[in-house]
Amino acid sequence: MAEIRSMNAGELDQLIRWAGDEGWGPGLNDAECFWELDPEGFLAMYEHGDLIGGGAIIRHSNAFGFMGLFIVGQAHRGKGLGKKLWFA
Repeated sequence: MAEIRSMNAGELDQLIRWAGDEGWGPGLNDAECFWELDPEGFLAMYEHGDLIGGGAIIRHSNAFGFMGLFIVGQAHRGKGLGKKLWFA
């Protein structure tokens, strides 16, 4: 069963690598800027102690936010884990 919790900076680096591998082309400094803005706005999904996915829900202000960078590692796709992550 997958566990969802707050993400740390190293886990964010892994998500950025996965996104790059998928050809998403995240901005060079986007992750750092979002992390500085709202470090609690990132979720990590783990299964059996391994990072298998994550995403960002960043609060810019009380009136504006951003959701994105939701990705599940290739080996764990097609199991409904992305949907679980999205709704978390």
